[in-house]
Amino acid sequence: MDKLKRISFLFGSGISIPLGLPNVNEITEKILADKNLTPNYVIRNLEGNYTFARIDDWKRDEDTNIYVKNILCLIRTVKDYLEINSGLNPNYEDIFYILSQIKGHLNDNNNPAMIPFIKEISDKYCLGSENIFDFKKIVIEAYYYIHDLTEEMLRVPGKPDETNKLRLIKEIIDKAQDRHIDIFTLNHDLVLEEYLKQSKIQFIDGFHKDNNKTYDSNLLYEEETPRQVRLVKLHGSVDWYRMMSLKIEYPLFEYNKWDRIGEPCRYNQSTKITIRPLFLVGAGNKLADYTLDIFLELYRYFKTSLKYTYRMVVSGYGFRDTGINDKIYDWLLESKERKLIIIDPSPEKIYRNAPQNMIDLYNFIKQEKKGRVKIIKKGFEETDYSDVKMYLS
Repeated sequence: MDKLKRISFLFGSGISIPLGLPNVNEITEKILADKNLTPNYVIRNLEGNYTFARIDDWKRDEDTNIYVKNILCLIRTVKDYLEINSGLNPNYEDIFYILSQIKGHLNDNNNPAMIPFIKEISDKYCLGSENIFDFKKIVIEAYYYIHDLTEEMLRVPGKPDETNKLRLIKEIIDKAQDRHIDIFTLNHDLVLEEYLKQSKIQFIDGFHKDNNKTYDSNLLYEEETPRQVRLVKLHGSVDWYRMMSLKIEYPLFEYNKWDRIGEPCRYNQSTKITIRPLFLVGAGNKLADYTLDIFLELYRYFKTSLKYTYRMVVSGYGFRDTGINDKIYDWLLESKERKLIIIDPSPEKIYRNAPQNMIDLYNFIKQEKKGRVKIIKKGFEETDYSDVKMYLS
């Protein structure tokens, strides 16, 4: 098997939308919706999580409505600031990024440049008469409010009868003969896992298949079969949790898959489970987040895999992640034999919204330099193997 003939996919949220998952604007609207101010429409439970779900009164924080009122006031203040000062129509990830910057500074990150900005935001922040929290407390709560409600919206299953819209994945895998296939995704939802299982495609995702489902990065590097398919979720997943063993003197942290649907117990005699799943939200903060927890190992594998990748198929991705874009650009420049295939119904949006620090990559894509970048102007669900065959050879 030729290790240098690997085919890699890179997917963003755009491939999940045709299967019924919400898009960025829909998530943003639901997080900011006026009806969230309706008493008990959004619930803060006793563990500090926010949810749209109906739960028993005894599990509900009695200050839920005060929390939500002040959180929404802060989030809207940040949104207004971004609209006025950046000209953007900010989405929930932009707002989360700003909150992460404020939170980091208030938690002794000590960035002096943040001081006047935080003062302006806090001065404009409309504290309600019922407020019983300080500014730092509401920043932290708003940060988790966005994370929790995003998780809930992305945990919904895709439409089973629509999975054929991902058929191109199987078509390419079937035609790839003995080549390794790496599927990288920035999505937190479970659409790709469900599609691969329904299509009877065996895959490695770094988690053991036993009941514990513990993460082991070595699994991604093992080569025990002639051809392997790997699924690597660079931004984490709604079913990944950080576990801490309580059986030993010094706590041992590990990462596990855990299906939280049905409100299972979070603790047992030997293990403590974090109350929030591990996935990345935000914009510019993701570059730093790639150095944390499990994400450092996943990012390292992404970098390693690209050394052996000669064709990359990208779809559903808006090229807004600097950490990912840097690696793609370096990968393209390192060899003239490599080709980037972008499947997107509106590719002009990719370079229309280009951030200044990524102009070189966007120009590379826009010019389709020397045939090394091929843009297929279709949705992924509309694309067949015949559309990409000649570019994969």
